[in-house]
Amino acid sequence: MGDAVHAGTSIEVIPRSAWGARSSTGNCVSHTISSISVHHTATHSTDNTKSPKRLLSYQRYHQDNKGWADLAYHLFIDLEGNVYAGRDIGCVGDTATNYDPSGHLLIVLEGNFEKQPVSTKALDRLVELVTWGAKTYSVDSDKIRAHRDLAATACPGASLYAKLQDGTLDARVRSFDTGEEPTFRMLSQVEGQARIQRIVGSQQK
Repeated sequence: MGDAVHAGTSIEVIPRSAWGARSSTGNCVSHTISSISVHHTATHSTDNTKSPKRLLSYQRYHQDNKGWADLAYHLFIDLEGNVYAGRDIGCVGDTATNYDPSGHLLIVLEGNFEKQPVSTKALDRLVELVTWGAKTYSVDSDKIRAHRDLAATACPGASLYAKLQDGTLDARVRSFDTGEEPTFRMLSQVEGQARIQRIVGSQQK
């Protein structure tokens, strides 16, 4: 388990314009966030330098193959804990399974956690995002769930699901003092592009 996450943490989010997202192809179905659901991409990934390209491929697949308006998820976390903006949070996400994603903030982590462990950096960022989302949208702890709690699926994979099932995620979210929460800052396009360049230029660890 990662170190405790402290209040004052700033979650810096790479904007869509920086990772080259396509425009949404459909109308936004508005909703009010009341739940948070955690997902994985189910693609075994070890080289984080390729995460921006993989994110583009996920969006293309969702739009071109699934016929969805946009990337299914609202926020994407790569192997090193970088956060990318996905679908507009104010718009309902999509799912290939049998639950209604209306009201859900969909957070997806890069990797196949049936076959690989979730990294400390990615888990730390998930804790921060869940804490921010829960406090921003007044989401109760019993409304923070894994995809497999909502539908017949292995998502978000055994190693990540274990962190939700054993109380690790909930305990770390609760470790924030009442009224304290991470801040959510959307990077500018220039800042985001610089971050992408650092990601794709970094060496595999």
